[in-house]
Amino acid sequence: MRSVLKNYAKHPLYEDIKQEARIALHHALAENKPYATRKAVIGVIVHFLRSTMPASFSKRELAELRLVRKTASRLSGSQDVARRVSQATGISQTEVEQYLNLRQTVFREG
Repeated sequence: MRSVLKNYAKHPLYEDIKQEARIALHHALAENKPYATRKAVIGVIVHFLRSTMPASFSKRELAELRLVRKTASRLSGSQDVARRVSQATGISQTEVEQYLNLRQTVFREG
């Protein structure tokens, strides 16, 4: 995971991608549509990384990115998931946990 984050932090659009992810996160909280938007947040990052820096990632690193994306799409509000999403997006773990908890509440209430 560290190797992926190291490349991500060096990305020329790192701050822009991080800001877009944060906007998508807050949009999800405001619109009460957390599931689709959370996948989109991770998707935006993976898309940018793969399209703009494909040569800099090994197969193992791409597998790690897919793992983060898959983990982020699960219905778990655990701290481990929040930590992984936080590492992948650069958004604080507290914000991610708030987001995950809201999403679980929405699913419970139907």
